Amino acid sequence: MKENKTMASIGIDLGTTNSAGAYYDGQKARVLRGDREDLLVPSVVAYRKPRGNGASRNPILVGQPALDWSASDPTNAIFSIKRLMGRAYDEPKVAEVRERFNYEIVPASESDDPGARVLLGGQEYTPTNLSALIIQKIKENAERALGEPVTHAVITVPAYFEERQRAATIKAGQQAGLIVKKIIDEPSAAAVAYGVTVSRGERRRLLVFDLGGGTFDVSIIQTVQDPRGRDHFDVLEHRGDNWLGGDDFDLEIVDEINGWIEKQCGFNPAGDKAFQLKAKRLAEKAKKTLSTAEEADIIMPAAFKHPEGDFIDLDMVITREHFNDLIRPHADRCIRHVKEALARQGLTAEDISNVLMVGGSAAIPLIHDGVVELFGSEKVQEPLNPYHAVALGAGILAGALRGIQCPNEDCLHVNDESREHCQNCGEPLAVARTVGDVEVQDITPLSFGISAVRGEERDVFEVIIPKGTHYPLKTPKTRTFFTTADNFLRIPVYEGINPVASKNEEQGVIELNPEDLDREGKHVPANTRVEVAMNYGRSRELHVKIYIPDAQIELELPLRHDRPRQQPQTTPNEQDKWQEELERATMIAERFLSKYDDYMENREKMRLERDIERAHRVVDGDNAVEGKEALHRLVVALDSCGVASLIFMAERAREGAAPERAKRIGEAINQLKNSWYDGDKDGVDRLKTPLRAVIAAEIRTRRDQKAVPGQIDFGGLLRSS
Repeated sequence: MKENKTMASIGIDLGTTNSAGAYYDGQKARVLRGDREDLLVPSVVAYRKPRGNGASRNPILVGQPALDWSASDPTNAIFSIKRLMGRAYDEPKVAEVRERFNYEIVPASESDDPGARVLLGGQEYTPTNLSALIIQKIKENAERALGEPVTHAVITVPAYFEERQRAATIKAGQQAGLIVKKIIDEPSAAAVAYGVTVSRGERRRLLVFDLGGGTFDVSIIQTVQDPRGRDHFDVLEHRGDNWLGGDDFDLEIVDEINGWIEKQCGFNPAGDKAFQLKAKRLAEKAKKTLSTAEEADIIMPAAFKHPEGDFIDLDMVITREHFNDLIRPHADRCIRHVKEALARQGLTAEDISNVLMVGGSAAIPLIHDGVVELFGSEKVQEPLNPYHAVALGAGILAGALRGIQCPNEDCLHVNDESREHCQNCGEPLAVARTVGDVEVQDITPLSFGISAVRGEERDVFEVIIPKGTHYPLKTPKTRTFFTTADNFLRIPVYEGINPVASKNEEQGVIELNPEDLDREGKHVPANTRVEVAMNYGRSRELHVKIYIPDAQIELELPLRHDRPRQQPQTTPNEQDKWQEELERATMIAERFLSKYDDYMENREKMRLERDIERAHRVVDGDNAVEGKEALHRLVVALDSCGVASLIFMAERAREGAAPERAKRIGEAINQLKNSWYDGDKDGVDRLKTPLRAVIAAEIRTRRDQKAVPGQIDFGGLLRSS
């Protein structure tokens, strides 16, 4: 790739409360000028009515001017827009913040797009539109600081941001006039900043504790430098919460302010959005004061006007001890995520080299002390400004990444990130990887799959890309399904770990309807085989391919983020159902281990034993999330035991098969067992494929025997094989 000397690339930390830009020249990384002395840009957009005299001025304010203006018109000031990125209007969490935010959150008025909108100056905006304005502000600041155009950027997101949220972030960067080189997880960016500027290539196992204004992430990251001097960052584990951050701490103080006023005058001002914005700003100021002082005064003359006409002066004190009591449940959640991240990797606090405290809320004494108590003060270091670490890491990546490498092994040309096809050979670059002097091996924190039908049960989450998968993949992950309707396919795509699809987060929908197929001159009857393949791009954006061999259809279709989402199915006694399912799965797993352990590798056996032990620990508890995750892990483990899993499925298929088919399956099982006992690895590998084919044929035969066209309408969902 010919290098263009006029192109500047920057890193952007697009935060919930504040954002920042950074630049790396190959030697030194620096945070670029923002709106304030701390180099930050408030993540705020406001509307200011144009002057009546006709003087021209932009009514949209961004950054510090928007924050300054917000007090005069709080319903036209947008804060914490990051919490709404890629979110549907009817999500429970969105409904919760609708009651707390000072501005109006509305559904789309002119389409069936489920995405949330906000009203600003009487106009509807998507969260992407407003985030683009914040990014554009950072871009303009960077261009003034660097004295040249900024064309490319690396933008950070929380590790637990989902596909639709990442897609929205990429779109925001593009709307701001940037070529998005990569979307990088915030903890990974902080680790890059530390690894390049502080540890300088030393082998470390870092734990990044990232608590910002609206999100919390904990990541375990291995750092090393290769003999060529390139820095490598291998993400081992992610845990987090997209709805946990400094905003929640502020709102605890806001509730205290509302309670104080109610006690003074008998009226709770929680419904007054203008006052709630004032209270939020006072709460944030008090929170910061309590990081260094034992108490904070919250004072505002004539802060609130009682409905009967009297003004109420706000004059209250909050102590650090009381503040700690208010936020302790949130702090405990943070530590619980840290311990779960360690446990998932079989690690203890002693196995961590350094803990990086990132994000403004990580400086809160109760939070900081909890981490120190777990790891020891010598490991909890702050060599980097916690407000700047993420931006610095993004800036280093922006400067160190040279482009995207053609996946064609005979080409490997490095292309600019703006290209969709290789400049040299024309190969598609959708899932090509970035290359440069810094390499980040990131993983998926959740599984990806689709909602499908299993038996007569719909809304089943069928995993295609398991959690913990590095991306982009060299080859896509593929699973086989069957259509349930003539000439109609509806494939809702989900991210999560719950075996019930709609209990996870829907990322979009792929549809093929009769009109689409008629245009192609194709016919796809019910019970037609469909291959669904998934792969990630370099920014964990999802690419889905649909292959229907009988109809000679092969399509790469975009996710439709604008389609109405599948509604969760409600079942009676759902709280008890997961426990029953987990007990049954545990019993099956124990029988499986006892019967098939001779056909298992040691690592497979150890994993299954660990998952069974975990299931026993949580089955009698009341934590449904942990219980469902344990159930999911058992199901995945039973399907991931190689030869043992294959024999298990084959013996189940043999039961109830017609005599001749049962005989063929039995012969195939015996051949595989004999090769295993003989230590004939090549023979085992050779026999797996025909045995899978026999199993699939038996399943298909039973389904065809039971299928009655038109009997049940599954709305175009695919059926699991």
